[in-house]
Amino acid sequence: MKKFQLMVNILVLLMFASLLMGAGVYLRGTSSTDFEIDYDQTGAGASQTITFNRGSTGTIDAILTWDETNDRFEYNFPLQSRLLIQFEGEDGTNAAAAGQTVSYMDDSPSGEHVDSEGNSKVVMSDDATFFKMGAKSLKIAYAADALVEDGSAYVTGQPYNWTDDENIGFWAYSSIALDGNDLAFELQDNGGEQVVLIGAIPATTWTWISLALPGANGDKDNISELRIVQKVDKGEFDLYIDALFKWDDADDMDLLYDIIDDGDFSVMADPTAGGSWVAKTRYTNYFIDYTGTDHLVFITDESANKWILGYSYE
Repeated sequence: MKKFQLMVNILVLLMFASLLMGAGVYLRGTSSTDFEIDYDQTGAGASQTITFNRGSTGTIDAILTWDETNDRFEYNFPLQSRLLIQFEGEDGTNAAAAGQTVSYMDDSPSGEHVDSEGNSKVVMSDDATFFKMGAKSLKIAYAADALVEDGSAYVTGQPYNWTDDENIGFWAYSSIALDGNDLAFELQDNGGEQVVLIGAIPATTWTWISLALPGANGDKDNISELRIVQKVDKGEFDLYIDALFKWDDADDMDLLYDIIDDGDFSVMADPTAGGSWVAKTRYTNYFIDYTGTDHLVFITDESANKWILGYSYE
C-alpha cells in the first residue's frame, strides 16, 4: 500500500511539473472541450509558439506562432487547402482621396501617351488583342532603328503631385524577352529625374511590375512626365502596358502569401456599420501588388469599411 501511495504522489508531482516530457508519451484530452496554452496568464498577452519537430526531414521545423504584437497567426510554411479560406481585413485607407489620381491607364491610352523623344521611332496605339484590364492596353511599337531613351511619355494633366506615394505597379507584355536593364521607368520632376530599372520581362507573358520610387517627397511633387523607355537598343519589338497604378505604403495590407499562381482571390466590404456585405470588382476598389509577399492595395475612398478577404486554393 505504501509503495502504491508513493507512485501516486510521484505521478501527481509530474502532472504539476513545469515541463512534461518523456519517450513515447501521448498527450490526450479529457472531458474538457478546450486546449488552452498559457492557462495561468493574467497580465498582458504574450506571443505563443507551437513547434512541430521535423526530425531529420529538414533543417527547419514547422512552426505555428501567435503574434501578440500584430494580433495574428503566422506560419513558416505554406498553407494549402481545397476550401475557401476567409478572414477579416483591416479598414480601408482612403487611397483615392480627393484630388488624388491612382490609375494612369484607361481604354484609350494612346491619346494620353506620346513618343518620349519625338523622333517617330516608336508608335503608340490602343490594342484590343493583348490587354490585362478593361478592353485595351497601350501598345508601344519600337521600330528597328529606335534609339536608347525611346519609349512612351505620359503627359496628360501634368504637373502631378506624388507626395507620399512610394510605389508604382503595372502589367507589361513584350513580343521578345527583355533583360533586367533593358527598360526603365523615368519620373521627371522640377527637382530632377528619377530612373528605376523595370526588370526582366519574359517573352509573350503578362508580367506584373512593382517598383519602389527612391526619391523624397520634394522630388516628386511637381512631375511633368512619366516615361517608360528602353535603356538598351533592342531592335524592333512590341511592348504592351496596362493597369498602371501608384500608391502610398500606408494604403496596402500585407497578405503574407504569394497568391498569383496558386489560387483565386476575392474581396467583400461592409459598406456601413452593421450593413450587408458587398462584393468588390477587381481593380475598381482594390488591386493586388504581386510581389512574392503580396499586398492588397485599397484604391477607394471607403476608409470606414471593413473588408473580408478570401483565398481559394486548389
